[in-house]
Amino acid sequence: MRILILTRDDPVSTPVYLSRVIMERGKGIVAVIAVDTAPTGFSYLWKRLKVRGFRASVLKWTQIKLCQLMNAVRHVSLSALTTDYEIPLIHVKSIKTRRFIQMVRDMKPDIILSVTCPKLIGRELLDIPPLGGINYHCSILPKGRGRDPAFWSLYQGHKWTAVTIHYMDEEMDNGDIILQNYIPIRTTDTVESLYKRIAVVSAGAITSALDDIEAGTDKRLSNDKNKATYFDVPTREDIVELNRRGRSFIDLADCFAIVGR
Repeated sequence: MRILILTRDDPVSTPVYLSRVIMERGKGIVAVIAVDTAPTGFSYLWKRLKVRGFRASVLKWTQIKLCQLMNAVRHVSLSALTTDYEIPLIHVKSIKTRRFIQMVRDMKPDIILSVTCPKLIGRELLDIPPLGGINYHCSILPKGRGRDPAFWSLYQGHKWTAVTIHYMDEEMDNGDIILQNYIPIRTTDTVESLYKRIAVVSAGAITSALDDIEAGTDKRLSNDKNKATYFDVPTREDIVELNRRGRSFIDLADCFAIVGR
């Protein structure tokens, strides 16, 4: 099965999400497309100060820098993984241009895998691979569609969240569900610690879904949009309220917790 991966080059989570699928299916991955590489310099810090506040912004920036260093030492960055397995790594700003769509056609993928891709994948791209496209999302779909689902799970006081792998259509987080792996939310979880545990579970869920699709044993469970809830990027007021409810976005321990590598 020829797989095209659409993702983002985030040094914190992307190597955790993708290392297993790259190691297990490297020969079948036609390319990894990194869309809108996440900023990691002082511009990242400055843009988030007003929303997350000083402490959370500085801790997040510190986490990114430490992960970049550890990725280099342990040779697990997205660049290192794709180089080791001789997979083309292509950075793009848009996935809607005629040039990009033609490039995907020329690659002849059997399936598109979206893992934290920051852009909505349109019908024209999804129609290219014969097996369509699948997406990873970290909520119990159809609940929790949209942005930053781990934040909203903590904000709402949920006891559980999930890793959901589902087929894609042109609507956000829509399409039949292939599998869901449930994850308990701990009383000590921050948004960042929850995302790290989700990433570890997701690595196995992604490979299981690909195995099932290739074997023709994949399930198609309902992802009823009439039961869906949608969330956007948290505002400064939302983050203040999260803190008031006894949760935090990131703690110092999250900066040093290198997991799933």
